[in-house]
Amino acid sequence: MKATNLPLISIVSLFVGSGIGWFGSVLLSEPDLIETPLTEIQIQEIEISDEKLKELCSELTQEEKQNIFEVQEKVVSLQSLLTEKEEELNRLREDEKQNKEAQAEARKKNRAKWKALEAEIATLRVQLASAEQEREELREELKQTIVKLDKQIKETKKFKSKAKKYRRESTQNLWTAFVNEAKVRGCNRGSKRRHDKCWEAFEQGLTGVMRARFTTCVNTYQAVPILRELENNGGELPSFAELLPQDNRFTKGWYVIFCDPSLPERGDPDLDTPDNSSTNTLPSSSEKTVPQIEDDLNFDLLPEE
Repeated sequence: MKATNLPLISIVSLFVGSGIGWFGSVLLSEPDLIETPLTEIQIQEIEISDEKLKELCSELTQEEKQNIFEVQEKVVSLQSLLTEKEEELNRLREDEKQNKEAQAEARKKNRAKWKALEAEIATLRVQLASAEQEREELREELKQTIVKLDKQIKETKKFKSKAKKYRRESTQNLWTAFVNEAKVRGCNRGSKRRHDKCWEAFEQGLTGVMRARFTTCVNTYQAVPILRELENNGGELPSFAELLPQDNRFTKGWYVIFCDPSLPERGDPDLDTPDNSSTNTLPSSSEKTVPQIEDDLNFDLLPEE
């Protein structure tokens, strides 16, 4: 009986010893490093030219500009920090390859730093994606604002053009009425032939220079010029008055009192400026309230991953 159990006990002892040895090797062996590839974040650019964005920014408020600049600086800062961390991680990987026979403690410390860097890089990429999404949302808002501004400027130019046309017509009507009144007052007697010569004399006497001064007085909302006659063809002229030709018997003694040229003009800046013949309705990029906007606001600073 004892001889029969001895081989069985030896076999069981062999299996138990093998199991204990395998379990010990598992516990004491260095764990294998599993590298998890980081997911690449694809950045999709929307189609909008920087020229449009530059032109628009000239019309934005300081707060809106500052918001855009802060987001852009955040993106650039995150991209720079991410690049730095990735380079450091690559250096650790190279050190790991070159130090295969290093002590276990040093390798464990190196790997712990490696894992910390991977976690930090993952966090930075999430932050970078969030900042880039915010930047793209701002760019989309700017695109919509460009359309609204363009429409508003076109409407403004259309109504301004109509207002200028109506003002020109109104000034023309006032001048025509002024000339007709002068002819009636200066040519109120005599035959038809005399009337014709007298009217011609007043039409020629009210020169283009006088008409220009008349238009200035009307368009700057000052006093409308008045036609007067000297008493007994003599006397002193009032201030700002101009005589009609005195070598003609019909206009001799007549003068026009114009507005005071020294008074500040109260014209309409929108109506006094000449029409812009350019087809581009957006403002010029040189009209900036903040200098060097076109250099600061560059959305293509970051390289594609």
